[in-house]
Amino acid sequence: MRLFSGKRYIYTLLELLVVIAIISLLAGLIVPFHVTSKQQARKIACISNLKQIGMAYHNYTSDHGRTVKIWSSNTVRWMDDLSEYIGENLPVCMSDRRTRKENMPSYGISGVLSAGAKRSDKDLYPWYPVQENKIKKPSQFITVSEVADSYYIGNGTDSAAVFSGVNGEFAVRDGFAKNLSFRHDSRKLSFPAALADGHAELLCYKTMPDKYWDIRNIGGYGGGK
Repeated sequence: MRLFSGKRYIYTLLELLVVIAIISLLAGLIVPFHVTSKQQARKIACISNLKQIGMAYHNYTSDHGRTVKIWSSNTVRWMDDLSEYIGENLPVCMSDRRTRKENMPSYGISGVLSAGAKRSDKDLYPWYPVQENKIKKPSQFITVSEVADSYYIGNGTDSAAVFSGVNGEFAVRDGFAKNLSFRHDSRKLSFPAALADGHAELLCYKTMPDKYWDIRNIGGYGGGK
């Protein structure tokens, strides 16, 4: 009810409370939508970054007949070897909020050992340059993804993944996919990745076949699928 006071209206306390409640309700609906949209935009930007890096990896492999080496020397790492394809500055993930990231890029290439193989099997261990024809199914072999630590993924074994916080992000702390980060969605364990044929997509660790990590497209890490 509004009361008259000369030519001005005076709102009752009840009407003001109703208005405040409506505004609060609308804000409650809008803010989560805004946050979700922002997160989705960051995922899309990240997939775009990985598309660039993935194509650089793919082109390097095509030109040299082998994959890029993770670490050529104390001063030359994989991103240095790919600089002629992607430039000097590697793209940065907008969601990268790590507590320690000095000299560590947002993204790392796969050094995941093929399941059942040994480190001495260099043709099955992407830590070393692997011949292009050894990649059995390029569209199903992860080459680049997000890392919480270091600049590569893997620990040189085919042991099961161990999850925990790493540098302020939920990630694989140890196991075959060591350093893999889930900075975009730690609940669903989803992560963007580039694959050997040059395309990039959003994958889910819980549901994807683990053969996507295996250069032979076999899988079975840690006794899994």
